[in-house]
Amino acid sequence: MAAVVVLLLACGGREKTGGRAGSDDGKATSIVQRDCSPNSGAPIRVAEDSIGSLDLGASLRTLSAICPVAHDTVQYGEDNAYPAVVFPFKGLTVVASQYLDSLDLDKPADTWIVRGENGYLPGGVPLTASWEELRKAYGQGLADGEGGVTVMFCTHPHMFVDLDAAEDVLPPGLTAELSRIPGDAKIVKVVILPQRPAGWKCS
Repeated sequence: MAAVVVLLLACGGREKTGGRAGSDDGKATSIVQRDCSPNSGAPIRVAEDSIGSLDLGASLRTLSAICPVAHDTVQYGEDNAYPAVVFPFKGLTVVASQYLDSLDLDKPADTWIVRGENGYLPGGVPLTASWEELRKAYGQGLADGEGGVTVMFCTHPHMFVDLDAAEDVLPPGLTAELSRIPGDAKIVKVVILPQRPAGWKCS
């Protein structure tokens, strides 16, 4: 997926602080938000249009208001660096970047990168799933081995899954020969691209 990101192109929990309600000092309990997770800490849904409560089509300003602990960072590509915002979830890190010299908070992100295990993909497939489980759930797709194995499923054309398989398991360029990928390969990260890169189109 390095090639895909370059082509178009790191979590915590909740913590209670202060005096407890009804304590001798009379101070009310205060809660300091440490991540974007719901109170339950349940797995986060990762889809092509949303990640948890984050609408991927919304401006970064709007999303930062939803999750006030979001903070600026830099997303590095092969030859370039892009301004980005980190949205930390419990057990999941989401980075939204733009192809600009500096962040424009009134615009949506161009790329979303999801790392971690506390989430699930469309159809309830967990981020801990093996390649065999992913293929069974999603079927046909395209893969590229340049810079690491990346797969796009035909049913989810804006979602790119990076796997921990060796890049030499695939022939050069885009291929539909997904059977070459080891069944026990695991997800490294998921990349959501609102605008799909050229060439990644199922026939």
